[in-house]
Amino acid sequence: MTLTFMMLEKPITIDYPIEATFTEYRVYRDIKIHFAKATLDSIYKSLFSLNDFVLREVLQNAIDAEILKTGALEKINSGNLNERELKEELNKVLWAYKKVKLSTLKMEYMSWGVIESEGTLPEDIFLLGYSSKEDETKLKCSLIGRYGVGLKESIFALLYSGQHMFMIFGGHIYGFGYYYKEKVYYDLDLKIVQNPQEEVFPVILRGQYNVKDKIIVYVPTGLGSKVPLLYPHEKPYAITERVNGRVYQNGLYSGEWTIPIDINVCNIKAEQYRLTVPVDRIITSSLNMIADNEMYNVFKQALHRNIFVSGKVWNIRISFAFESLFEYANEEPYAN
Repeated sequence: MTLTFMMLEKPITIDYPIEATFTEYRVYRDIKIHFAKATLDSIYKSLFSLNDFVLREVLQNAIDAEILKTGALEKINSGNLNERELKEELNKVLWAYKKVKLSTLKMEYMSWGVIESEGTLPEDIFLLGYSSKEDETKLKCSLIGRYGVGLKESIFALLYSGQHMFMIFGGHIYGFGYYYKEKVYYDLDLKIVQNPQEEVFPVILRGQYNVKDKIIVYVPTGLGSKVPLLYPHEKPYAITERVNGRVYQNGLYSGEWTIPIDINVCNIKAEQYRLTVPVDRIITSSLNMIADNEMYNVFKQALHRNIFVSGKVWNIRISFAFESLFEYANEEPYAN
């Protein structure tokens, strides 16, 4: 589906962080900018900054697109692969994120995260309610998100905060602004934007841009995330000195779990803003898929932290998370 745009009365030209001219616009008339405040409140509760949240949403979309190119998900979820074939297809999913280029553009006033990947996108991603994510409750492996509510929330939350992001694909550049009192604005006084009594609507801006076989997204960044958003280890699991390990789905940070092991798996159950990941049958099944002979030693190291010596007495305190993990691992069909 191709979106319908209106011509601007006067083109909008920008020179920061890149040079571009917008000549068309489309108004989101079904939602006011003020509703983005609820998104911001939820983001801050998740301990992420707005900029980190937006950057993660954009990375999520880019990684999912790379995974789809491999065709591996369909093969994995078919259940028709032998052990060797399953490992090969799983690796395509878990490490597809390495094909997404993330760099930092440092400028005078602020820094920008620049995400680049090959291919293009449909303009439908800007539609409210659009998502290509399937029902993944019974899948062995799943995409991270696929252009659901998160991308639109990111756009609206940035606008509510007076910030901009830019997306380049299919020969166009897309920016975002405001529609207020029958006029289009690239910037608008935040006292007006954040006033719930004012009728301010988000706007998509579109202009020509000479990039057709690549997707480039510019996201404003702050001081940098305290958590690596992309999986930093060579193997899909690694012991950590932290109390809680970090869980990555298909290479993207998705929250912490109460076991001191960092993992990169292809399917998890996580709440919307991805603060914590529960120990359940889904993550146990995902761990089983990445298990090898060396994983035993990693879990052994983690369990040793639960041994406390008092004189000649050794006390072992197994956490509820470990107990649950072992119980699920012994169940069919998740057990080795």
